[in-house]
Amino acid sequence: MENRTIPTFIINREKRTDRKEHIIKEFQGRDEFDTTIITALEHEIGAVGLWNSIQHILTNKVSDDDDYILICEDDHQFTAHYSKEKLFSAIEEAAKLKADVLVGGISWLDSTLPVSEGIFWVRAFTGTQFLIVFKSFFSKVLEATFCPDRAIISNAVTSGDLERSNFVGFKLCSLTDRKYLLYPFISIQKDFGYSDVTGETAVGIVEALFDAAKDKVETTLRILSFYKGHPLPTVDSKLDAETIIPTYIINLPERTERREHILNEFKDKNEFSINLIDAYKHKIGAVGLWMTMRKIIGMAIANNDDFVLIIEDDHVFTEHYSKQYLFDNIAKARMLGANILSGGAGYFGLAVPVTQNTYWINPSGCTQFTIIFKKFFQKILDAPYDDTIMADMFLSEMTSNRMVIYPYISVQKDFGYSDATSLHNMVSVSTVFNYCSRRLADIHRVRPMCNA
Repeated sequence: MENRTIPTFIINREKRTDRKEHIIKEFQGRDEFDTTIITALEHEIGAVGLWNSIQHILTNKVSDDDDYILICEDDHQFTAHYSKEKLFSAIEEAAKLKADVLVGGISWLDSTLPVSEGIFWVRAFTGTQFLIVFKSFFSKVLEATFCPDRAIISNAVTSGDLERSNFVGFKLCSLTDRKYLLYPFISIQKDFGYSDVTGETAVGIVEALFDAAKDKVETTLRILSFYKGHPLPTVDSKLDAETIIPTYIINLPERTERREHILNEFKDKNEFSINLIDAYKHKIGAVGLWMTMRKIIGMAIANNDDFVLIIEDDHVFTEHYSKQYLFDNIAKARMLGANILSGGAGYFGLAVPVTQNTYWINPSGCTQFTIIFKKFFQKILDAPYDDTIMADMFLSEMTSNRMVIYPYISVQKDFGYSDATSLHNMVSVSTVFNYCSRRLADIHRVRPMCNA
């Protein structure tokens, strides 16, 4: 290992002499790197300049003998976790995994799973200040077109993610599933008070972004550790086949088209005991929804229900629904101490696999198909609220023990409007549900190779 060196290409804008001085010092005395300063290709859009510079390196600077290279931005900064041994070991492991990219540290991530101690699969990330790029990926990057003026709706829905679709890291992620992260981070970005790529100028934002990304990794590890420490009981604790699920459907009386739709969804599904509930009317739809949900919980307590299913009148069963599939997941979620189990989510932050078909999610949104367990009933009734409440997010914030079934058994029908939130009046329901389902599909697909 002592004689090995990593071809290292450092991208620097010619006028950024402060950055050049910084990055030279970072690599000073580190003989494991064979460094070359690359003058960045300028563009009025910083991200385009960075992408063009990366393609320039792959076209003109890479040798046929290079199995991998390191591409650095000039704000890269080694952390206390860096060591030569750790890096080379990670590169060797990543090569065995047939990695396309290995990242030294990131400023944002979508979802992540540990592959081994120190190596994590990551679904999507931003932060390209320290990128090990493997030969297998060179041609894909060279063939790709980078269009920051076009939001990649298929990969991003929320406003934050739409902005990230302009970032080089997000584009790289769209080209491969085989991207991995070193953790603890060996690289972060030095905060120069400005960015040539994003245009952000706020001092302190870089540190906050990297800290938030670290928190997501740590949260993932904690959740995995918790549920591994609370395995499912070996005894048969499935729901009895004759179980009837107390089901409360929320509907505004004047929404006759919704009522007709939802009753048709439950036609011939005898596993549900249907109760049609007139929604509370309130000038703010989300408040009316919450008041109605509280009313249902009160009814569940009076009936001594072990759990209750709350349905909004735009719920639609997917092709994955079956009575047995639902019953199995209710039983597993209850045994694992869940407070809430959702049939499908149109928004969530972090997702971590818990069982074969249940994922811990937090925060999350959309309450069109929500199982609430008995131990959580009183907390809902006791929670103070006001007219700023968003029912789905408020429910999510009340507990960290919330799960979703995947593949989804429930999505929302797009009626072209929402009585509870303005979100789906701006973005189509199918768009947000498809996006979140794809996120879970990616995790589901790579999970067998991960330590999860």
